[in-house]
Amino acid sequence: MQISIDKNEGLERNLTVSIPAEDIKSKVADKLKEISKQVKIKGFRPGRVPNNVLNNKFGKHARQEVLGEMMNSIIQDAVKEH
Repeated sequence: MQISIDKNEGLERNLTVSIPAEDIKSKVADKLKEISKQVKIKGFRPGRVPNNVLNNKFGKHARQEVLGEMMNSIIQDAVKEH
């Protein structure tokens, strides 16, 4: 993960973050495993929902949630450092 902060006029700052896709994919997969234990889908036992069904139904939501959590932690770390 790379973080760069550029100073603009006054107090403005530009924060540029690059996160490897592998990190995001692994955290999304973990989030989907967590969701699979809680979700009830007709035709499947709780905790036994196939990954492709989970990804189709909850993939976008899990990805947005993971990205939001990652960005919050990255911004907090950047503020503490600088």
